[in-house]
Amino acid sequence: DALPILTVSQLNLTAPELSVIPDDTVVSKEHVIFVCQGPKQGLIYMLTKDENEKEEKTASEEQWVEFNISSVNKGDVGIYACKYRDTSTSTWSNSSESLVLLVEDRFREPLVNVTPQRVVRPGSDLVIACSSRRQNMRFQLFKHKTIVQEKLVEGNVARFDIKAASEKDEGQYFCFYCTSSGQPEVCSESSDPILISVTDLQQPWISWEEDPTMVQGYHIFCTAPKPYGASWFSLYSKEEFMKEEQADAHTNKVMFSVNQSAGQYKCLYQVRVAGGLAMSPFSAIVDVPGDFTMVNTIRLLLTMLVLILTLLVVIEFCHSKKEESRAKRQCESRQSH
Repeated sequence: DALPILTVSQLNLTAPELSVIPDDTVVSKEHVIFVCQGPKQGLIYMLTKDENEKEEKTASEEQWVEFNISSVNKGDVGIYACKYRDTSTSTWSNSSESLVLLVEDRFREPLVNVTPQRVVRPGSDLVIACSSRRQNMRFQLFKHKTIVQEKLVEGNVARFDIKAASEKDEGQYFCFYCTSSGQPEVCSESSDPILISVTDLQQPWISWEEDPTMVQGYHIFCTAPKPYGASWFSLYSKEEFMKEEQADAHTNKVMFSVNQSAGQYKCLYQVRVAGGLAMSPFSAIVDVPGDFTMVNTIRLLLTMLVLILTLLVVIEFCHSKKEESRAKRQCESRQSH
């Protein structure tokens, strides 16, 4: 399609913003409000449907106007936009971004999310939050096909708490919302399902050794109790994340090369389970000294001490052999006389 030709006046007019209350997906007989907001007071606004002019209004003391549809029906489905002009001109601004109004039998599905994450350790607390664009709705949370919690909220978000999660809390959850009591009951489509997993991973072990190829550097090893297939290990310096390494499918250990003089380190690992990634607790903290000179000196002294002791044992052994040989010769000499 050919692009519309804009006049100089249109180019100087900022496009307005169009919004719809309560939502762009509604049910029959609902009250719908289109709000068109411009840059200043005292403008004339035009609401369009499918690029045809539908209604005109003047905003005397506000920067916006409201266009109402008191009882929406299937005939109101369409693409809406708005524009404005000053009272002193007949030139309209560019149109706002368009909105598509749909009239359905059910409300739009809610959004669902979990904090802190979908995979938790036994005993952890988590929150399943269901939200919609609508206020004052009655939310229901289901596990599989069984309702587990229900809440009537004044806002648009219902938060369902699961305390001290255990294996019985594992499963697939979804939610939906309905109008509150006293109104004709209309419900939403169900949300996307969300899978909760409760997994108990054991603490990893951490160790280190000096890297002789580096002036100031060492290797840190993080070891899980067993191989888990796909697993990822993370190294932390105190509370700060440093780096991540993926373990081979059949190993339970990774090595981190660290090029610095000292630090306190801990690690953890994550494995893939149904629903996401399960995270282990942190390992114990390993304290790597800042100067390897003392460590190396102690190692050298211990090595020298072992060598000295070994030499003394050899000397003592040789001395005893000599004494034994001398005594034997003296004995043989006496017998010959």
